[in-house]
Amino acid sequence: MYVEVVQRASTLSAATRAVNFAILQAIFNTTIDDELIANNPCAAKSVTAPRPDRRKVVPWTANHVRSVREGMLHRYPAIIDVAAGCGMRQDEAFGIGADDIDSDGGWLHARRQVKRVRHRLVFA
Repeated sequence: MYVEVVQRASTLSAATRAVNFAILQAIFNTTIDDELIANNPCAAKSVTAPRPDRRKVVPWTANHVRSVREGMLHRYPAIIDVAAGCGMRQDEAFGIGADDIDSDGGWLHARRQVKRVRHRLVFA
């Protein structure tokens, strides 16, 4: 069984292994909270948590931003400028509301993001 798990894990990306480990750790923490187990095996000194590979972020060029903006529906182009200018991901950019803009201080606060939950878009 152990060999099969190791073989299967080797086919996954480092990021996927890190997310899976975090989920497993959270499950064990819940079982501790429910007093079903005493210790989290993921926290043992002999266990090394997987780490995702570090990737260099490559920002879009101005021409790429312009091309994406031109291909958007007429009501969305401004969000491309905001996202590209602030280094936001799509889910963060679509979560921006008027109350997130601090015009006086010159800040944009990403307080929420849009997520898909059971085929519905919700703020998270």
